[in-house]
Amino acid sequence: MTLCRPRSWRARLLVLPTIVLASGSGCPPPRGDPPSAISASLTRADEILDKCITAHNRLSTLQVKGVLSDFRHGTRRVVPLSWDLSRPSRCRLQIDRDVAIVSGAECWTYRSATGRFQGGRSPRAAPIEAAAMALSDDVPFLLPALWEDRSSALGKDQTGGFPAWRLQGVAWSGDRPCYVFARRIVWPVRKNVQRLWIDQDELLIRRWSVVDASEDGRERTIVECAYHEVVANGRLRPDCFQIQPPDPIAMPGSPGITGGLTDRNSGGPS
Repeated sequence: MTLCRPRSWRARLLVLPTIVLASGSGCPPPRGDPPSAISASLTRADEILDKCITAHNRLSTLQVKGVLSDFRHGTRRVVPLSWDLSRPSRCRLQIDRDVAIVSGAECWTYRSATGRFQGGRSPRAAPIEAAAMALSDDVPFLLPALWEDRSSALGKDQTGGFPAWRLQGVAWSGDRPCYVFARRIVWPVRKNVQRLWIDQDELLIRRWSVVDASEDGRERTIVECAYHEVVANGRLRPDCFQIQPPDPIAMPGSPGITGGLTDRNSGGPS
């Protein structure tokens, strides 16, 4: 089992020949050794993205806990979420008090508002991605594609490249040093910027966001997902994929505090 948690404060943020981005959390980076240089060959965007896909593809299980921040629909919704993924095609995604469970082509969804499960066979070739989008109102998660479809994950083309992505720099996500990538996507209805934070050591996803970038350089977050705990190849709970109502999950860093918050007077951060 590999527990991908923060290492010591001496973990070094690698320097790329480009701008170093802010961490996104508003917190200063951990103190430690000064940044160290890496060879130009390792900074190629295609190589890093391809290694990210390979890193996810080699896993037998993946457990992730984090926070989903959704600023659509004139609200500010910040809720805990968790992923439990197991090869070949089993998944449990919990967002606040709602859950989707996928086993092969079979999918069950539980909504806390109704207190009921609904199940059926997914018509999609990628049932985990379909279930995640249905549970989250079409949030463009990146983990399902990495788990289900290595050939085209992250927009990989037939030549093996990733023409849409640009390597913007490096930044901390929580306590982890990450490569930061960006691409233009049409979501939900207009062209926006999607960013991706990839752990420099584990090459696993640590954070992603979609922002509305204006011509004057200002940005407005539309949706963001930050992963605070990532466990690779760990042992899943025996009842992980059982069809039963979920237990509440705590907000990361707030033991005993379950659920999230919805502020209908906020349209998102400025």
